[in-house]
Amino acid sequence: MKSRGYCYRCYPIILRLEKTRAWDPSRPETLRHYPKWGGDIALPSGENLQNRHGLEPRTTDFPKIKAHTIQELQKRLLHFGNIEEKLSGPISGYDLELLLRRVARQAAARDRHLLSGIATAIEWSFNHRQRKLLFEWLSEILDNVRWRGINSWGWMRR
Repeated sequence: MKSRGYCYRCYPIILRLEKTRAWDPSRPETLRHYPKWGGDIALPSGENLQNRHGLEPRTTDFPKIKAHTIQELQKRLLHFGNIEEKLSGPISGYDLELLLRRVARQAAARDRHLLSGIATAIEWSFNHRQRKLLFEWLSEILDNVRWRGINSWGWMRR
């Protein structure tokens, strides 16, 4: 299903991106998907520790949070765009090597360099049609892994 010319994977992200760009702290109804913040923290001693993220982010950190959220959504769109671009042309052994390493990372493989340097072996072992089919299947597997979403605290690292 495509809407406004986008594929089924990109369209929901485009909608969320549009809503995020429309965030306005003076209009709370626009803050859909805005990170949730807790109130004060009650300590065992009976004291209340003021949570600096109570209401303040809407005024002080709001631009950073909004920019970070937009950047994360754009990175997700770029990922899907890269996959579509790769599928429209020939698939190299190196493309498959990178994709296999990503599958291994998603599967929480202990060795960061697992399958490193197998591009030439892939080129020798599989023809163009086979490489493209493998790329499609592996991409489909990765697309069906649940997206972790946006790291709501990532803006603090800036």
